[in-house]
Amino acid sequence: MTTLRTRLLAAIGATVLLSVALTLAVAGLLTRAEVERAALRELGHRADVLAERERDTLLPLGRLESINETLESSEERVVAAPLVGPTQYLDSGEQRELRNGRPVDGHRGEIYYAARPVAGKALVLQRPTRLDAETSRPFLLGLAAAGLAALVLGGIAAVLLARAIAGPVARVVQATKSLAAERSPDPVPLEGAAELRSLAASFNEMAEELARARAAERNFLLSVSHELKTPLTSIRGYAEAMREGAI
Repeated sequence: MTTLRTRLLAAIGATVLLSVALTLAVAGLLTRAEVERAALRELGHRADVLAERERDTLLPLGRLESINETLESSEERVVAAPLVGPTQYLDSGEQRELRNGRPVDGHRGEIYYAARPVAGKALVLQRPTRLDAETSRPFLLGLAAAGLAALVLGGIAAVLLARAIAGPVARVVQATKSLAAERSPDPVPLEGAAELRSLAASFNEMAEELARARAAERNFLLSVSHELKTPLTSIRGYAEAMREGAI
């Protein structure tokens, strides 16, 4: 039979586990979203610098190969895309934004990109999204460590709380068994929450009332037996005399 302590421990443990899991899931999503925003901001800033440099050169977007050689170490790549017509790097809405002089940042598939208008074309700086996994890994490991610590502390708290709740109830149960066996149990200590203290106080009052009732019953039986002893002795004497023919 499952005990109250076991049920409390299971319920509290499940609640702690679910809370930690939900917290880690939400924190992981928020961390990834923040890393993505930070990556886009950084990529947009680098695209602004490159676009400004290209606008100041004599041949804008004419030396992209040398720029890509420089960006190779960071796994970034810059391309030139038209502002009108189909292109694999931008959609029509983004081309319209660029024609109006507004920057475009976003991600498509496994690529982040930041586009800036330069000399009637679009300078598009690209970066793989897989680099974000490496950036976010320390944060996710930190979250996992915090979640593990929370589980350990939650488990300890669950054990202590289950013991604090079930302990007084177990003492009342043990005292009840002693009372049912017609033994006089020690008063149950008043401890724990208000409801548990009230339960212990009620049991102690009941035990005292029952002890007084048993004492009154014993006194009554002793009194009755004493009162009946004299007439019974007299009746017994007459019966013996009649049996012996004395009467």
